[in-house]
Amino acid sequence: MSLDAIQSHKRPGLASANFGSHRMGIDTKSTGVSSQAATNLKNSSAASSSNSVFNGMFKKNSSFNRVGGQNALKGRNQVDLGRRRASLGNNGVSRSTEAGTPVSIAGTPQMPKQSGLQKAMMYGNYALQNFAMGAKLFGGLSNGQQLDASMAAMGGASGTPQLSSTAGQSVISGMQNAQTSGELSTAITNAEGQLAQMQQTATSGNFETNANTAKTNMDTYKSDVSSTKDSLKTAEQDVKTADGSVKTATDLRDSRLLALKNADAQYGAAVEARVQAQDGANQAAQYLKEVEVTLENTPQTLPDGSPNPVYEAAKQAVEQAKAAKQAADAKLDTAKQAESQAESTRDKTNTAANDAKANLDKAQDTLDKQKSNQTKMHAALITADAKYKTAQETYQKAQDDVQKFQEYQHDTKELQGQIAKQKERLQKMRDKEDKRIDKLERKVDKAVAKNESTNNKIHPENGMNLREKYLSGRIESRNEKNAARLAERDAIRAGQG
Repeated sequence: MSLDAIQSHKRPGLASANFGSHRMGIDTKSTGVSSQAATNLKNSSAASSSNSVFNGMFKKNSSFNRVGGQNALKGRNQVDLGRRRASLGNNGVSRSTEAGTPVSIAGTPQMPKQSGLQKAMMYGNYALQNFAMGAKLFGGLSNGQQLDASMAAMGGASGTPQLSSTAGQSVISGMQNAQTSGELSTAITNAEGQLAQMQQTATSGNFETNANTAKTNMDTYKSDVSSTKDSLKTAEQDVKTADGSVKTATDLRDSRLLALKNADAQYGAAVEARVQAQDGANQAAQYLKEVEVTLENTPQTLPDGSPNPVYEAAKQAVEQAKAAKQAADAKLDTAKQAESQAESTRDKTNTAANDAKANLDKAQDTLDKQKSNQTKMHAALITADAKYKTAQETYQKAQDDVQKFQEYQHDTKELQGQIAKQKERLQKMRDKEDKRIDKLERKVDKAVAKNESTNNKIHPENGMNLREKYLSGRIESRNEKNAARLAERDAIRAGQG
């Protein structure tokens, strides 16, 4: 086909190929969307850019101005099409017109960095990025990141309640820190499990019953602490008095023993041995009584049911004290026999010795009574101390039971409130995610439909002209955007779990 034939060829269905008259195959004088689109394209920054491809299309004096059947190239913009075709070789893109005549166009024109359509796409992307919370809030975040941030903003960690339960606090943090509906759904499940566990623990531990009992008897427990404390103070004073009396009686007895030894040294030595053995026996008996009372006031098991090591130690001390008393009693018996033998051989006419022995016996009798009272006072002190400690523990346990139930009530209330709040947040997240997915898919469908329509205007079998190459680029651009949209959609779905 001749060059003139190529130049005069017109596509069926196009009003004109006269780019100088703004007629890119679109009837600009018609009404409706086509007319408005052409007007918008004409008024875009791409149309006014001095280095834009569209600038060449719309300027009447452009080198691209042509009229069917005529070569409209003039001056320095004139191009030898035959020579250009020859120079293309394999680098050109060949397609055919409806008439089947091949047309070759060299290379792909370099689009300006911000043509009118590209600016439109850029503004569209800005609008898309503002979907979540606004451009000022999210700056350069991607659409998916903005959606995540928007989801988090629906119920973040602000105003986090403080729980006494570490596990409860942890699951609340898990819900508040969840960024996707899938993460939040899992976190809510964990929180509900923790709530059920807390409720089970409270039921099996009788938290409410114990708290109510404690409240009912709290005044009695407090009064018991006060009364047993007073009794302890009295017992302590009684022990001090008894100890003082024993010391006084012991001093008197020892002085009279010295008098006897002066009066009769041999007999006095035997009596002294018996006195010392008697002191040892008394001491052993007192110690045995004390450890027995301690054992009586010591619980065999701890509150958790395990053996009480203090009880076991007290029990062992009793056994040891019994053995020590037996040894002391045996020693006393031996000393008494020695004293009896010395008594039978001593000089009965020694008046001083006789008087000293009588006074010693009275002092020993007084000391024995004081030692017996001292033993009782020490036992009473041990008992009073044990009762005071028991009253304190009972009162403290009552306070702990009340506090434990109050903490349980507070923790479960806060946790239930947080679960309800996070469920509401989850629904909003899912709704927002679903809306985002729907919007992305609608855009994909719309872009696919546009590509189908655009593809029908491209016939690459005989080479593409400039407009068809531009349309091909638009298809590629839409495909890239669709790939990003589908990737974002799939990421959102993956986050939903």
